[in-house]
Amino acid sequence: LPICVYLDHLRSAHNVGSILRTTEALSLGSVYFSKDTPYTDNQKVKKTSMGTWEWVSCFRGINLEHLPKPVILLETSPDAFNLHEFVFPETFTLVVGNEEYGCSDSSLQTADYLLRIPLLGKKNSLNVANAFAIAAGAIQRQQHLHVNER
Repeated sequence: LPICVYLDHLRSAHNVGSILRTTEALSLGSVYFSKDTPYTDNQKVKKTSMGTWEWVSCFRGINLEHLPKPVILLETSPDAFNLHEFVFPETFTLVVGNEEYGCSDSSLQTADYLLRIPLLGKKNSLNVANAFAIAAGAIQRQQHLHVNER
């Protein structure tokens, strides 16, 4: 799919590898790494991705401002749109943020939309790789429906 995934200051190589594996499994598109996110040359990324790092187009050092619009951030903000009610465009950039702090201020300033996963428990957040997998599944289902409608 013509989708860009931007990893905004992630710390965990394990989360990065898991996101690459999900991206490949759902054939979502390309993954862009902020300068301090563990890259595909990291052994933990390679191992956790189970080899999918070789099949996903990965890029480092490209500013979010240069990626396709709209820029959609996965965030826990109460002002964010519900992921399950959002209609994704054909092309866009999805941003997932740091495991502890969320998306960076610069990403928040670039954002066209904020999306949240509706959570019903007491905790208001999920592991970033798990949150990405939920969003990726929603995107893939919508994109698949759009393709079948054509």
